[in-house]
Amino acid sequence: MCFAMRLPTIVLADEMGLGKTIQSAVFLDNVAKSLTTSDQRPFFLIIVPLSTLTNWHRELQLWTDLSIVVYKGDKKDRGVLQHYEFNHVKHNSRSCMCPRFDCMLTTPTMIQMDTGFFQRFEFDVAIVDEAHYMKNMDSSAFKDFQSLHVFCRVLLTGTPIQMGKVGSNAKDSGKFIFGLLTLVGGSEHMHFSSYKAFTERFGNLDDPAQAKDLYDCMQGLMLRRKKEDVETTIPRKEET
Repeated sequence: MCFAMRLPTIVLADEMGLGKTIQSAVFLDNVAKSLTTSDQRPFFLIIVPLSTLTNWHRELQLWTDLSIVVYKGDKKDRGVLQHYEFNHVKHNSRSCMCPRFDCMLTTPTMIQMDTGFFQRFEFDVAIVDEAHYMKNMDSSAFKDFQSLHVFCRVLLTGTPIQMGKVGSNAKDSGKFIFGLLTLVGGSEHMHFSSYKAFTERFGNLDDPAQAKDLYDCMQGLMLRRKKEDVETTIPRKEET
């Protein structure tokens, strides 16, 4: 996906129920195999809500050959993980930590609590589920993720643009989209150096034409399928 397209980051924005978790797992497995053939051991980071942690772990075990460590728990538990799941080596008088596994599965809370620990590594891929939790560019969650050293970022979110659904939340939607674009490097790609420049082009996304214009511009940065794109026999939804 990202590697094939040579993009540093991309948004996977399929509607809920179309298998973003499994797609992500298979993607990581393919990347791992390609890195292994080049004598480089992969190192992946997956950040998911606590409520979906068990499901993600199960799907990763089912669909991949990756060795996985679930990074969670209190300070003592995390200290044990840091001690026993990493090789501690000296390099140029500095202490380095080398993982004994391929993939670290954790939650946004753990990233916030142990930011300094995660900043010590260079991740080949970081996947963030429910990425809209970072919609506020001034939030610690946004800044903490931005501070990590990641080659390729995959952001998962089911509704990045509610096409044609505008109204009182349109301004918040515009800020959310600009935040996502900043995370993926798309604001620079689309020549928007600031939120002001973004709104000069698209306004506050308060009409369907503006949303459509933005959606078209994001095609090179976002993959999105709807249920009707996948299963054409589903009848149209009718309001009653």
